[in-house]
Amino acid sequence: MSFGAAQIILLLATPILTRLYAPSAFAYFGYIVSFVIVILPLASFQYEYAIPLLKAKKMVQLLTRLCIYLVTGTSIAILFISLIIRSKYPAFNIQIAILLLSFAILLFQGILQVYSILLIADGKAAMVAHGKLIQNTSMIVVQILLALCFFQSSTALLIGLVAGLIANLIYFRALLIKKFFRTRIKLTQRRLLFIIKRFYKLPLFSSWATLIESASTLMPVLMIGPLYGAKSLGIYFLIYRVFNAPTGLLSTAMAKVLLKELGDRVKYKQVILPLFKKSSLLLASIALFYLMLMWFIATYTPFIFGHEWLETNPVLKLLAPIIAITLCVSPLSAIFVLLNRNGVDSIWQIFYLILTVTVIYFYRDKSFLTMLLHLSAVWVILYSFYWFLMFRIISVRDKKICVG
Repeated sequence: MSFGAAQIILLLATPILTRLYAPSAFAYFGYIVSFVIVILPLASFQYEYAIPLLKAKKMVQLLTRLCIYLVTGTSIAILFISLIIRSKYPAFNIQIAILLLSFAILLFQGILQVYSILLIADGKAAMVAHGKLIQNTSMIVVQILLALCFFQSSTALLIGLVAGLIANLIYFRALLIKKFFRTRIKLTQRRLLFIIKRFYKLPLFSSWATLIESASTLMPVLMIGPLYGAKSLGIYFLIYRVFNAPTGLLSTAMAKVLLKELGDRVKYKQVILPLFKKSSLLLASIALFYLMLMWFIATYTPFIFGHEWLETNPVLKLLAPIIAITLCVSPLSAIFVLLNRNGVDSIWQIFYLILTVTVIYFYRDKSFLTMLLHLSAVWVILYSFYWFLMFRIISVRDKKICVG
């Protein structure tokens, strides 16, 4: 219920925000948010995904603390490097306020990612949904108030996002402090080495694979601005953000639930193919319905978002298949981590990134919509193959278990 409410609030507020903020404001906001999402997999090297595999509460607390330290250290290092580059290269003229907001978004989002996995592993998936509802509500209220009372720029949008993340972080911390943070277990060098040795494949393969996946998905955001202008970027980012939000949140929720279910079956050496098939069928049904809904809504997007957003109609029609196919595949991608097949995932992600950059570059002299049409087709094919890879890996694994 809370997952749905969080997205309904976001969707209802979007027509208000698009009348308060111009496409160019969303373009700059999109750059910052995309950069954070791309960097986020490296913040904790995805060690938090080992939490559902642990049985001892002591180890869970140690691993959680390690992840928080990694997120904090990575965020500070990126901020420090950005400040050095800004001082030495005048062309890198991003405002100090923007850099500090970017640092805050990366830090808070990284910590929330760790806490989310911890709550899911503890059987509190509903609490994660409540936190997202608190986050979206706080973010939207601050963004609207800033636009009405002070200024209408990307900075206001970013401040609103930081406010939402802080509200969510306070909520998660209150939930976890009694069970996991009341007693402190010292993270000694010996324990640290044990954790790194046991889960070394996560940073070695999974974090880089997720980094490449994020870069591939968000590469259009990073390239559309220079090639097609701020307005095209703002429209692309808004459409992708708004219509990917319901599926993104649903995908994240299902991914975390499946992570626990699949993790339990892997730990106890049970077959997982029936669960994979059932989950795939459910996701495909939801994706097909949502695809039809997006195509229907596309006709009315200029009316919904305002006169500055007339070009949203064709953009949504082209992005709809990408959003739908992503919903079918993304919640199941944790299978590569759980089955220690991160190398396969990494190879696919690299191929994905190369093709994404190739398509955008090859059609750079064509219209924005022509490029988007071909990019959508390529992504649908790639994600279909991604699902097939998961199916084959699970089939081989389950056969070995049945034979054994």
